[in-house]
Amino acid sequence: MASEKSKPMVLPCAGAANVGQLSNQAALELVREGYCRPFCLAAIGAHKKGYVRAAREAEMRIVIDGCGVGCAKDILGQENIAPDLYIIVTDLGIEKAMVAIKAEDVESVKQAVKSGSDMKPSVIVPASDCCLDSEKK
Repeated sequence: MASEKSKPMVLPCAGAANVGQLSNQAALELVREGYCRPFCLAAIGAHKKGYVRAAREAEMRIVIDGCGVGCAKDILGQENIAPDLYIIVTDLGIEKAMVAIKAEDVESVKQAVKSGSDMKPSVIVPASDCCLDSEKK
């Protein structure tokens, strides 16, 4: 069995709209299933050195943003850290609104994470293709 540290680190945006909450719910369920390990995106945003170091040293970082605003990706970008797998929930065809989340939408996000490279490039972007805004440092 893989050690906890060797599992992918998942960093959902957890924003207020349904798609942010979907990113968080899908991440929690993937953690419960043993697919990945949770990590505190807020601590990285607060520039907590130990958390930033751990995120840099992770073997794989999965970032799930609810929408194209890209808050989770930008938080990592401020520390010059790129995601290894980047998913935008709205690119999965789920509309951003202030509505309750649906179980089938959570499953769609989980499937996107699990299938990774099988998804179209606009939905999942390998780190080599993911732009980090160096002007935000």
